[in-house]
Amino acid sequence: MEEAAASVGATGLQGFRDITLPLIWKGILVGSLFSFMTSLQEASAVLFLALGGWESITNGIFAFYIAGSANEAAALGVILIVVAAVSVIVINRVAGARMGGVFG
Repeated sequence: MEEAAASVGATGLQGFRDITLPLIWKGILVGSLFSFMTSLQEASAVLFLALGGWESITNGIFAFYIAGSANEAAALGVILIVVAAVSVIVINRVAGARMGGVFG
């Protein structure tokens, strides 16, 4: 389709904007959300590499748990679960119609 657009006079930017971008935007969005959701729950490397003042939510859960504040750790865990669930719902809504959704 890009070659057909080029043969009728469309520039490379017009072909990308009118043909390629509408075909790939959902895949880019779903991939971004999926990688965000995966990185949000990645705790192993972040626990030891976090700078002071810039902790992630998983590092906060670990710090609260070690300090004996199980209630605060549980609250951060619930926030993490809610953010991950919302990400899965958005991925399913965006990709659901064309790709069968995340859950088939």
